[in-house]
Amino acid sequence: MTRTTAIRTAAVSFSLILAISTPLACLSQPRAAEADPSTQEQLDGKQAEAEAAQSYLTELEGQLNEASNALYETQSSISQTKADIEETQGQVAAAQAQVEAATDDLNQTVTQQYRGNTTNNVSAVLNVLTSATSMEQLVTGITYSQRVTSQQQGAIDGFVAARTELEQQQSTLEQQQADLESLEAQQASEEAGLQEQVSAQQAYYDGLESEVQQLMAQKEAEEAAAAEAARAAAAAAAASSASSASSGTSYGNASGSYAVGTYSSALEAAESRIGCPYVWGAEGPSTFDCSGLVMWAYAQVGVSIPHYSGAQYSSCSYHFYDMGEAQPGDLLFYGSGGSRHVAMYAGGGMMVEAPYTGATVRLTTARTSGGFVGFGRL
Repeated sequence: MTRTTAIRTAAVSFSLILAISTPLACLSQPRAAEADPSTQEQLDGKQAEAEAAQSYLTELEGQLNEASNALYETQSSISQTKADIEETQGQVAAAQAQVEAATDDLNQTVTQQYRGNTTNNVSAVLNVLTSATSMEQLVTGITYSQRVTSQQQGAIDGFVAARTELEQQQSTLEQQQADLESLEAQQASEEAGLQEQVSAQQAYYDGLESEVQQLMAQKEAEEAAAAEAARAAAAAAAASSASSASSGTSYGNASGSYAVGTYSSALEAAESRIGCPYVWGAEGPSTFDCSGLVMWAYAQVGVSIPHYSGAQYSSCSYHFYDMGEAQPGDLLFYGSGGSRHVAMYAGGGMMVEAPYTGATVRLTTARTSGGFVGFGRL
């Protein structure tokens, strides 16, 4: 992790307090008396409120994605640490078996030499072995002179090597177990912070004036219709209807069922979800967050990817920045390492995305600003 959970949580909480209170205050402040403002002026004012609300919801969604990616990375580290612990436990068991074997060998050697009285050092070696309290003391004691026999020295060396290996593996295991405890505490903290952000985002959206919410929905629908019209015109002008992944696709399923069908591409699958509501953490088939949409769409064509934008960024085999190089189905990422948002390129300068709370999956103009860090191809 590049920053501690405590710092991240505190910073996010502070930013949420400031950012949430400011837009809500603006919405609730009584307007100064005006002399019969025109309908256009009223409309412009409401549209400005809608755009500000939409912009802030996008920012909140970015913060949620960053927190989700941090939690995913922590969970991945926990899984890896648990696997390491299991492996080290096996190595500890093997080292313990080696110590037991080396101890038996040393006992036999010392016993044989004691019975045969082949060396005067037998009792001294036995004393060292039984009284040593550390490996350093043991090694120093048994190598105090060159007067041990080669047979005895070999048994001693085997015992020392086995004990050293065992202590090293035990030390590694203790460190891994301490790391696991720390990661699990970090996970609990991140989960709590993430839920706090989810609640804050939903509370902000719920606190918007219903009129502003309606304008946001209307604005989103108009943008989606304009994007589709522009894409259709571009496809017709280029005479590329055969390669258009949107050909034959039905948008805005009126029944709201969004039944799963058979799709020839991940893009076609994503476009079939246009109109589905955004729900944080959702993976389909009728509700999605940004990375959940991408994961679900690729799953429909047999490609398995994680449900986190940062992990999806890492899963890409090729990254690039130029839209001229992009192909339908490529992914667009926002925020460092794709940590804030992900969308799918639809061709013709358009993209499909699940944007934020209160919105729906939509076809819109591909954004190469506002934190855009590039395209990715799986």
